[in-house]
Amino acid sequence: MSLIEFIKIIRPIDCIIAAIGVFIGYSLSIEGIILTQTLAYAMLAVFFICAGGQTINDFFDFEIDKLTYKDKPVVRGLISKQTALIYSITLFVIGIIFSFFISQLALITAIFFALLLIAYSALMKKIKYFGNFVVSFSVAFTILFGAIISMNFFLPFILFVSAFFANTAREIIKDLEDLGSEQGIKITLPQLIPIKAIFVLVGLFYLLSILIGFYPFFIGRFNSIAYLLLMAFAVIFFILSLIEMQKGDYTCAQNHSKRGMFLGLIAFLFGIL
Repeated sequence: MSLIEFIKIIRPIDCIIAAIGVFIGYSLSIEGIILTQTLAYAMLAVFFICAGGQTINDFFDFEIDKLTYKDKPVVRGLISKQTALIYSITLFVIGIIFSFFISQLALITAIFFALLLIAYSALMKKIKYFGNFVVSFSVAFTILFGAIISMNFFLPFILFVSAFFANTAREIIKDLEDLGSEQGIKITLPQLIPIKAIFVLVGLFYLLSILIGFYPFFIGRFNSIAYLLLMAFAVIFFILSLIEMQKGDYTCAQNHSKRGMFLGLIAFLFGIL
């Protein structure tokens, strides 16, 4: 076992993005950018809980990953299943400890999401169409977790809902990408309804995400050029995602979706400047 494998198993990029979500949520809640010790605790709490969720996922998915994702540290035997379990619990505990220094609500929220991620990996992943909503809810909630610090939820809630719909669309596209490898292992939406219906559903989720994302502009809260430009580029990437999806290039469609989501997050940050 090497240190690099323990870093790789937590998918550090995903955890960093989750921590950035906390930063953006807090910044929106105070409508400014201020770095505080409490914000650092919140970002670290989310980072470690996300890391615990990624690791526990590999523990429960060991048999499935032997067929589909053979390069994972647990599958390759570089980290044992028992070690992965202990490591994930340790990460969850560290995240919960950091949340203790924020507020009682933050502590309760951290415990809830730690348990939710464990339940998702243990029980919900086989019912993937339901799991998609759980994942999107967890990803988007990082924004609201940042707002817990100030307890001002108006702007963070708008971004939370927009991010929820965009990420759900991306999760469904990912199911299309994994359709062949997950057949008979997990129940996904593309296995239950026609591809044309999936295309319409993803388009609807993108549309809802875009409309909600522009809501602060419609009510006069955001009017900066940078916000509008970034949102416009986010829309372009969502359209490109749909085009690639229609062509059958689901990997490219998912990548465009990620780019659109990232630009949408940054747009909100520029909206308060």
